[in-house]
Amino acid sequence: IILDRPDPTAILDAIEREKATNLFCPPTVWGALLRSPALAGTDLTSLRKGYYGASALPVEMLRELRRLAPELRLWNFYGQTEMASLATVLGPDDQDTRGGSAG
Repeated sequence: IILDRPDPTAILDAIEREKATNLFCPPTVWGALLRSPALAGTDLTSLRKGYYGASALPVEMLRELRRLAPELRLWNFYGQTEMASLATVLGPDDQDTRGGSAG
């Protein structure tokens, strides 16, 4: 599902309507989702994998995402443009020990 802009309400609606299992957003969009008034009424139980890049995900946001979607496992992809964003990966099991890291 590709949306024309990162509108939090549209993203949350699409997750619930389509039962999305994967979601890739930069940390700024993950933050917008967490601050959206529409979040309270949205079913996130279908989400299994979350991906982010461009910067680190603040530890507070990581904790809040885990609380709201406990089945969601997060990956951080990081790398220079010349190398692609998969140059380094911070996997789900490293989110707690290296929280706030990029890649």
